Amino acid sequence: MKRIVTALVLAAGGLAGCGGAKDEAAAPTATVETVAVAERSLEQTVTGYGQVEFVPGESTALVVEVESRVATVLVAAGAQVRAGQPIATLRPSAQSLLDVDRATREATLAAGEARRLQRLREEGLATDAESAAATSQAATLAQLRDSLLARTGAGHEVVLRAPRDAIVDTLAVQPGDLLAAGAPVARLGDVRHLQARLGLEADDALRVVTGAQAWVGVPQSDAAPVSGRVASVERRVGKDTHLAAASVALPAGTALLAGVQLQGRIVVATHAGLAVPVGALVHDDRALVVYVATGGKAQRRVVTIGIDDGAYVELLSGVRAGEQVVTVGNHELADGMAVQSAAKAADKAAP
Repeated sequence: MKRIVTALVLAAGGLAGCGGAKDEAAAPTATVETVAVAERSLEQTVTGYGQVEFVPGESTALVVEVESRVATVLVAAGAQVRAGQPIATLRPSAQSLLDVDRATREATLAAGEARRLQRLREEGLATDAESAAATSQAATLAQLRDSLLARTGAGHEVVLRAPRDAIVDTLAVQPGDLLAAGAPVARLGDVRHLQARLGLEADDALRVVTGAQAWVGVPQSDAAPVSGRVASVERRVGKDTHLAAASVALPAGTALLAGVQLQGRIVVATHAGLAVPVGALVHDDRALVVYVATGGKAQRRVVTIGIDDGAYVELLSGVRAGEQVVTVGNHELADGMAVQSAAKAADKAAP
């Protein structure tokens, strides 16, 4: 009886041993997607951050023409205004009223002198030159008086109006402010003329040229980047920011508001080379590697990279043209692991 039991135990052990060997022999097969290494034209870019702003040359500054005090402010910064819409009202200062009074008196006296010399000329007691000079002087002083009256609202009030449809970009005054002649009241921006102003590292700014292709967009937004061209590049570094800047002209009708924060890329070089999608790269033990699918196996390759345009990366070493590089499923691979393409796996699973 003991011999029979022993034989059964040995037989069971043998069967279990055979099953374990079979399981160890069945290595896992990874399902992956691949692309062929091929030559592509890649664009090297530099990155900058900034915001949308109105093109300065297309903006309108509303300024005070004579010393005045702000009576009312009728709009807020950021407001959309129509052509002719009131922006602020100004009252002439005491000094401006004195200037108007003096100009009025001088114009009145000059007109009387011109009439006097005209009569004397007719009586032969004054020359034509004397009469003409007095008449010219009277006309000049009358013009000065009329100009002052117009700029001071006839000594009462002046209304500053928007010269065209615009956005109030900045508002520099408050009611009660005393402003000197030439002081700014508001700056109006034209929504048809927007630009992206991007801060750049000094080394990057030196590589950017006017007319270069650029893309700008709102960080972490699903909206497609807006394409534009570099309009200007500053060849100096800001004292506070320690950055240079490039201005990118944006197309009319772009769906970006002035003041929006942006991230931008500017093309500084175009180069052709062997490239694969960025997703093919794997960071492995402080090295960059890709996995090449060959003979049903994954082969680990250490690579060096060149230009990275955000979608594709140039491979300078480690692969050859035409080799199939794994782009999906590569982070679960090990050197020598069995692989099959996702397309073939789908064919096998089909009835």
